[in-house]
Amino acid sequence: MTISHSKTTTTAWRVPLASFAGTTIEWYDYYIFGLLAATGVFSRLYFPEQDPATFLSKTLRRDSFWPL
Repeated sequence: MTISHSKTTTTAWRVPLASFAGTTIEWYDYYIFGLLAATGVFSRLYFPEQDPATFLSKTLRRDSFWPL
């Protein structure tokens, strides 16, 4: 059984490209979460009755340790 060389070279560039695309999307997701958490958007949605000083700490605590 032989593998054609042209098929291998045409699909070899897809692996790094797909890896780069996936990493970029994941980084963007973390960036958006961090931005919304730091600006208090999540805290106002989830903890509206709390004082502004505890917004960020409660948001990060809720989203960082949810599996525990």
